[in-house]
Amino acid sequence: MAHQNIFLNPDLAPGEFRTMSIAPDGVVSVTNGGYLGEERSLSITEARDRASRSSKAILEAITLLINVLDRHEATIHKRWAKRSTRQRQDLLRRAWPDMAAAHAPDLAAYKRRSKARGASDGDDGLDKNYALPYMNLEDLARGNALLVLLNSRVRHPPSQFAVLDEQSLGFGIWAEALKPPPFYHVPTGLLVLDVQATLLQALRDIVALILQDKPLEVYAETGPVAPELPPLSLYPGEDSPSVTDLALARPYLVPEKVDVARLSSLARTRMAEWVDYGWAMREDPGFLAEVIGDWHEHSSANVKSYSGRLDPATKTIKGQLTEWSKNASSAINEPYEGIAVWGCLAKQFGKLASLHEKFASGEYECEDEEDVPGYRAILKRIITLLELRVIEKGARELRTILPCSPPWRDLFVCGERGGLNLKNPANMNRHEVLWLMGQLGDRESDVPLSVAAIELAHLIHTDKQQRQNITALSARFIADLGLACELHKQVRMLSPNYFARLGAKFTFKPEELAQVVKDSELLGVLTPLHHLKMICSIAHSGDKYLNLGAEVDLSNGNLRYPASRSRTKENTETLQAAERHLDEIWDKYDAHLEKHLSTETIEKLQTGVPKKEELRRTPDWVEPETRPAQQTIEDLEPVNVKFDGWTDEPFNKSKLEIRVKPKTTGQPGSGYDEESSQTPLDHAQDLGAYLPRFTLKNRAYRTFGVVFHVPSSDASPGEVAWTDFLHAMRAVGFNSEKLYGSVWRFTPKDGKILGESAINFHEPHPSGKLSFWTARRYGRRLTRNYGITGQSFSLGEKE
Repeated sequence: MAHQNIFLNPDLAPGEFRTMSIAPDGVVSVTNGGYLGEERSLSITEARDRASRSSKAILEAITLLINVLDRHEATIHKRWAKRSTRQRQDLLRRAWPDMAAAHAPDLAAYKRRSKARGASDGDDGLDKNYALPYMNLEDLARGNALLVLLNSRVRHPPSQFAVLDEQSLGFGIWAEALKPPPFYHVPTGLLVLDVQATLLQALRDIVALILQDKPLEVYAETGPVAPELPPLSLYPGEDSPSVTDLALARPYLVPEKVDVARLSSLARTRMAEWVDYGWAMREDPGFLAEVIGDWHEHSSANVKSYSGRLDPATKTIKGQLTEWSKNASSAINEPYEGIAVWGCLAKQFGKLASLHEKFASGEYECEDEEDVPGYRAILKRIITLLELRVIEKGARELRTILPCSPPWRDLFVCGERGGLNLKNPANMNRHEVLWLMGQLGDRESDVPLSVAAIELAHLIHTDKQQRQNITALSARFIADLGLACELHKQVRMLSPNYFARLGAKFTFKPEELAQVVKDSELLGVLTPLHHLKMICSIAHSGDKYLNLGAEVDLSNGNLRYPASRSRTKENTETLQAAERHLDEIWDKYDAHLEKHLSTETIEKLQTGVPKKEELRRTPDWVEPETRPAQQTIEDLEPVNVKFDGWTDEPFNKSKLEIRVKPKTTGQPGSGYDEESSQTPLDHAQDLGAYLPRFTLKNRAYRTFGVVFHVPSSDASPGEVAWTDFLHAMRAVGFNSEKLYGSVWRFTPKDGKILGESAINFHEPHPSGKLSFWTARRYGRRLTRNYGITGQSFSLGEKE
């Protein structure tokens, strides 16, 4: 057999081909670095023998298990359900003595070992902590995880899990804990066979212990074949599993195709949330004060230096105003970034979904996505924005926000140049939150983005102590990182070979980004944001910097906005003064943009920004009318009421009395629309004449009474429990889904009533209750997006 060259992945650029030479002696040599950057050799006979052994083990295990499940699956379910968590773990440990005890053993193993140490679990290079991280006592003993895994792996062909298993190997391969043979496609193929053989043999041993009174071979041949049982819920009794739960559950389930339409919807909803966020900052003085206050509370100026003192500059009036201005710039510029980036992502996902629809309809007669015009260009834009502007930038900001937050700042010190350092570096490994946060933005880390984000969300969700240490601002950044990492993973699944070739964790190296971002559509987003930074960032704008310190200093009370109080003349004037001050801040900001930026740049940046006339404002005070304290029917003249079949006698009014409660407080004028559901919508022309109507039971009715509170009413607004808000949203026709961190997604069940667009709301953190201010903003968002107002509800039967 003569030498021959086989070019793998021929769509690589010239000079990047990986070549495989097959010598007459049957030894395969891989040149140009092989899979992990070093030259290796493997005998063809060895490769065939290895594949044959794994394939035979897989076939034998599946054949035996399918016969057992066909006859005795109900018995397995019954016996497993009777066991306590401890009994389940004892059984699993007997079947697999070295099974990891805790969740995420791959991350634990990565922390223990140094990079490039090599495999640690046998000569075959299969470290089970990395290859099968979901096979651990904590996760398998929870709910129906084992039963769902058994059903999916036995009743579906192994090939259906090949891509999922290959992706799960990525962490171990790039951490050099798993050793693939020296092919580009074949190497992980052999590892996938090894993983599937190991998994199915483990399932066989577990089932044998559950049905321990007879050998499995006997069970496989005795008893009638029964119909397959209905699908089990992975975590029974747990309401609304989060995206984090679903991501953690993915290895136990039958893989599904990537839902591009859903990805597009997620991006659109996040963009819409940023639009509402920016709108509220221009409309509500209390919200702007809250946001600036949050950034001020999470500033590095609150962290002491090595000498144990705060920056002396913050004790001077000038230093304090500079600090307020810096935090205001961060707060004000944030929605511009969010709207621009997520708007572009929504647009690109929309294009992607359209191409998938055309591909599915047969419009493109091709077998590979590269044959679809522009497909990979869209993927590249999405990946670039997610990595560059959401994940890396978000992780970088979180590495400042979280250490500066009150629960964590005592562990850190502020260096001479403003950098933050741990007082004791060992605390990085002691505190899982800090370690995971560091992995997200570290290009040198081998931990995949999705793994780090999922584990961070999982840790906060399951560990009460950690949850208490996460502030609302930190939770919001963690939620965005989680969403972005999940989108990143899903997009890479659309073309795994293409992205596997480009990079393991971050797709593009820093030196490659300059070329990547030359794409015209990316430039259309990134260029205006760069110009904005150069005139608004204190670190980059120089003499163009806009100092808003005096205007946003919350200590002067200019943005005090007591909207929850009943209206009086004095209170109304306070509200109007705060609204005028808010308008002055934005007038100054907009004038700064007009002075330094082109009209085209401003138009791109101001997408979604409301006009002044669209903003709700408190109307002038109107003195209340003087009304009699009490009036009875005796004061009225007798009236004869005559209808067919009625008597001609005067109406008996002796026992009737009309009581009119005197009003002691003023009432707004006819133009009043502050939270009142009695006025037309600001966007009635967009929503149409139809307003949704709902008849609710008492619990939901009371909840929306706070969300759409009328300040002139006698009732005092209060907090809203998050569980009550979830209940109320479901009562008016929304499906709820917990995404990452604090984010919940609400999707209308019936598109004919509320449309099809979803909306995101943040669960209050860590209190679990919505403040009046937050509930009020949520009500305004429901009005703008769905036309729901206080008039939309009526009280039905009591619960």
